[in-house]
Amino acid sequence: MARVLVAGMINVETNLRIDGFPLGYHPVTYPFHGVTTNVSGAAWNVGKALAGLGHDVRFVSLVGDDALGELARRDVRETGVDDRFVLTVPGATCQSVILVDPDGRRQVHTDLKDLQEPTTVYPADTLAGAMDGCDVAVVGNMNMCRDILRRVRGEGIPTAIDVHVLHDLHDAYDREFLAGADTLVVSDEGLDGRDPRDYLRAIQELYPAATVILGRGADGATVRHRDGDDVEIHDVAAVAPRGVVNTVGAGDALLSGYVHAVLGGASPRDALVVATTFAGWKVGASGASTGLTGAAHLAELVAARS
Repeated sequence: MARVLVAGMINVETNLRIDGFPLGYHPVTYPFHGVTTNVSGAAWNVGKALAGLGHDVRFVSLVGDDALGELARRDVRETGVDDRFVLTVPGATCQSVILVDPDGRRQVHTDLKDLQEPTTVYPADTLAGAMDGCDVAVVGNMNMCRDILRRVRGEGIPTAIDVHVLHDLHDAYDREFLAGADTLVVSDEGLDGRDPRDYLRAIQELYPAATVILGRGADGATVRHRDGDDVEIHDVAAVAPRGVVNTVGAGDALLSGYVHAVLGGASPRDALVVATTFAGWKVGASGASTGLTGAAHLAELVAARS
């Protein structure tokens, strides 16, 4: 078991099942059992996953002083994660609404409330306690995390960062996160027709990440890892052992599975097999933080692929 710092957003998410995209206008619909609510957020999805895989998670986030903030905090506690690094600030807790079609494709609407304001900074003294003894830090790419990333880097803690959809490799918003990641995750939704391997190579020509992972949805994932002048690239197919219900949170599960495997000593290719398996199981449930599994079952799923 490793100690992992996970920093970033936690929110309250509502999923709505729809008939398909584009969404037609209807004054009222009745999607029985098609509306679900749970606690999620890019950082919490990773934190919850890693805790379920047996790691000691130090979860760093902010919630509002409202009922949704209490709901989010309760989910952290019930997962078995210490909530002392989840701080309450005046205002509203982040929320999201996810539209999901019958094929599991999703459209995410996220309201970050005040947490995206440049003036929102996590207290340095509390962060110092959270960082103590951590083997790796998974850091989100919201404004609140900029100072966190700088302090984590200052402590020499290896970092893993998901910038999600990256169209412009020189993107001004994400540049600091791209430059601060040892392991970087991006989505193929930002490829814009580029060859996946060329895209990963271009990222590593610009930024220092030793490992870059491209999530490719139904096409699986690709990892490019470099060690000095040695470079290895691996494509791993997707699996969905129980079918695809909702793809929201798949990228977070991919990152979680990869970090878990690497902490266990896996090679980049083997870690990506674990990661795609973990994500493939997760998409069989609706909700970004639901459908997760534990380390023993994950190992069985991975073994079944060979």
